[in-house]
Amino acid sequence: MKTYEIYPLINLICDDNEMSAQTYLQNFGKRNPAPVVIWLVKGNGRNILVDSGGSEAKIASVQHHPCEQKPEMLPENLVRSAGVEPADIDTVVITHLHWDHCYNLEKFPNANIYIQKREAEFAINPYPTHWRFYEHPKLGLEMPWLKHLNRITFVDGDFTLCEGVEVYLMPGHAPGMQNVAVQTTDGIYLIASDNIPLYLNWEGADIHRHIPSAIHCNLDDYYATFRKMEKVSDHVLPSHDMKLLDFKVFPSKK
Repeated sequence: MKTYEIYPLINLICDDNEMSAQTYLQNFGKRNPAPVVIWLVKGNGRNILVDSGGSEAKIASVQHHPCEQKPEMLPENLVRSAGVEPADIDTVVITHLHWDHCYNLEKFPNANIYIQKREAEFAINPYPTHWRFYEHPKLGLEMPWLKHLNRITFVDGDFTLCEGVEVYLMPGHAPGMQNVAVQTTDGIYLIASDNIPLYLNWEGADIHRHIPSAIHCNLDDYYATFRKMEKVSDHVLPSHDMKLLDFKVFPSKK
């Protein structure tokens, strides 16, 4: 059985987030910082990125949230810190097309890019309340992934990327969300992206086994995805939890 290591690479830290946007109908008025993470899946001769990060901090701070970014947090420097040259990234799986997950594709020129067809369709014509998440032209912005259509494979549903790496269609936070399940020496880790922004979303609270993000289109889909996540994973990795800064690799090394 082929196994991999998963490196959480911190691309930005957004300083001032409304926590109720991450935990549906809970934690109103609480503010928390949030990292933007690029995930490197490494092993068996493969160098796979799950998401490619957000825009530069100065742009993100104007369009979205106040953000910080040191030079070592630029995507090309992040992968080098994990022992991989940007040109050696062979695959990028974009979980969804919000601004903080699909920038920087030009920095990985040899990568094949995978996006769910239904996510691309929604990104082109989203609800007005979602325009800013997608940096939609209706706001005078340019969606960064459109410049890379010649490298994108649009998929429709679950698929095996390679032995030990499965990609699952898991609509929730976004209607075409895909999450990535990675076989490791400590079981299967699911890179859950913004379906699980915080560990709290997975751990739940009070009557809630799991807590959706407030940013979603369909709660029926979201709760079905929670059930699917339980079936296909041993561990779930969140997307925007500051606790991720405590880890260099998953499984964590003793």
